[in-house]
Amino acid sequence: MILAVDPGLVSGVFAVYNDGSIASALELSPYETVSFVEAKALISPRLHVVCEQFTFAANAHRMTRQPEALEIIGALRYVSRKHSRPFKLQSRNIKSRVDNDTLKRIGWYSQTVGGHLNDAARHAFVAFVQLYPHHSLVKTSLATI
Repeated sequence: MILAVDPGLVSGVFAVYNDGSIASALELSPYETVSFVEAKALISPRLHVVCEQFTFAANAHRMTRQPEALEIIGALRYVSRKHSRPFKLQSRNIKSRVDNDTLKRIGWYSQTVGGHLNDAARHAFVAFVQLYPHHSLVKTSLATI
């Protein structure tokens, strides 16, 4: 199972089974996000945790600092290590390779207010492509990546 997180005050949390079917698609608070990931780590021995990397930009003084994102990343790193599950940070830019049309085509698109859930789904799909490059879901979507 791949569990991807778009961390923030409202976090997108998207989990997908190895066959490409959706296990969970949620938007949660920071505490709920970490609790959910830990619960999945306890019951899923083949869990891969993927999280969007958060970095401060040069103009960070004009933007929201989002301490929740950094706190979630640290907590997820801890939970993953505690339960011996792989943890990977992915750059914010990598998710732009997966557009809404791709998410719709594979059945992973969700209409939400902030788009956090779709951002998590984008990170999940990038990880899915890396872990399962020969899966039929990947083959049907290669033209859009």
